This record gives sequence, C-alpha cells and structure tokens, in this order.
Amino acid sequence: MGLAVEVGRLFFVIENFFVYRGRDYHELLFIHQMTLPAGFPRTRDQTVHLLREGNNELEFRWLMANEDNLSRIGLLPAFLRRQIAALPSGTEHIVWREKPFVSPAS
Repeated sequence: MGLAVEVGRLFFVIENFFVYRGRDYHELLFIHQMTLPAGFPRTRDQTVHLLREGNNELEFRWLMANEDNLSRIGLLPAFLRRQIAALPSGTEHIVWREKPFVSPAS
C-alpha cells in the first residue's frame, strides 16, 4: 500500500508449519502493533485499497478484530482468530503445526 507506518510492540512470533498444494511449508510470522498515518481511511467494512497481484485481486478493508469477523474472512492460521481478538500483554512465541510436517530426506 506504500504507507509509512509506526511499528509498535511485538505481540507474536509464530512458526507455522503447514501443507499447501502437496508441499510442506515453514512460515515465520512477526505480528506487531502499528499506527497508521493521520488521514488514512479507517471506515469499517468498506474497501480502502484494491490491488491486483497476478490473477488475484486483493481487497483491503478494516473490521473489528473479533473472532467472528476473523473467521468470516478466513484468517489463517485459524488459531490466530482467537489470539488476535485477545492480544497478550507480552510477546508470545507459538509453534503451530496445521498438519504433520514431513521434512525432506537429507
């Protein structure tokens, strides 16, 4: 979106192991608090930015960070829906395995 934001406190460091289209993935997520620039649109449930990436159209909109809304939009990994709705007071390190992860033979 090309915005200069203020990066705040680190809430989560997540190691997410999952299978997508038959391949094993190990994703690292760093979830921070951020402050948007003054004047950036914050209207709930309305699109504030559209972006086309390949064959995908990405739509950016604000919504309340509760478990129902995060479930409705299909936020993954799914366990984050509850975590984001009730942010921790410190930083949490989470290792999540959606399915058994099979590492390649060495």
